[in-house]
Amino acid sequence: MSNALRNDRVSVIVPLERDNQLFEDTLLSVLESADENCEVIAVHNGSYEDPFELASELAIVTARSNNLVDLIRDAFDATSSPVIHLLTSGMKVRSGWMDSALAQFDDPAVGALVPRQSRDRETGCATAWKNTDARLCQPIDAKVGKVEGFYLGGVMLRRQLLDDLLTAVAPAMNDPITIAYAFSGLVRKSGWDIQVDQSFQIEMQSAVFPEDISDFARGQLLGAIHAHLFGSTRVPSFGASLKGALFGEGSMGEAMGMKKHQGNMAAVRRAIDPTVVATADDFARRLKLRSFAGEAPLRRAA
Repeated sequence: MSNALRNDRVSVIVPLERDNQLFEDTLLSVLESADENCEVIAVHNGSYEDPFELASELAIVTARSNNLVDLIRDAFDATSSPVIHLLTSGMKVRSGWMDSALAQFDDPAVGALVPRQSRDRETGCATAWKNTDARLCQPIDAKVGKVEGFYLGGVMLRRQLLDDLLTAVAPAMNDPITIAYAFSGLVRKSGWDIQVDQSFQIEMQSAVFPEDISDFARGQLLGAIHAHLFGSTRVPSFGASLKGALFGEGSMGEAMGMKKHQGNMAAVRRAIDPTVVATADDFARRLKLRSFAGEAPLRRAA
């Protein structure tokens, strides 16, 4: 990798999960749209042949598997920028797609930024989620302001924060939605803001939305994670989640899983350590100290 990349302001990670064509569509849109402030990292499990001979234009990382979380973990060490942008298979960008987004990180309380997107009602694809009285991690339209959580496709994170999150959650926990839920909860618990930016846009008509584990397992895991981070009383009741399942919010499997979340509490406590994630206040203090050394803000040059 060229030494010139060491001062890049954004590292864009493009993971190949299962579909080569969607991966290439995303990667090519990034290469066509990125400027000199971008470090582009493609990551795959060793099966990609690089037919376009792109290795000279970006960093290519070989990961342990094609699981999205494993891909992100293994690509992380190749990043060098203070902000990391995750673009999953099928997402596309245009020139200047992140210009306004970077200015948001001048606020030291902002740890994660979500593009403004409308949820695809047919596929369920979304960049953000919220908790409801009936369901945890309900996909929503990402609008201006704060959201409760993000999915792993489309989000921007401070590199130091993502480093802490990857350390806080054991590698054995690798379901993408479960990890997105855990990461978002840890971000909020540590006092960081998760913001949506009006002008930060990506195209996601063909985006892949991960659905890898059973509804029961997901409901049980999400319930246990929520109880671990915020207390068992915050987990939706069985009655509320069952009612939600009957009216299209969630499923019977998820409702049953949340009811049984206590059975997963011990494993979740071992897998997630909230104490390793630096708080927003600690980061702000360190940033203030570094500012005396003349560190530049994260805005792009005019």
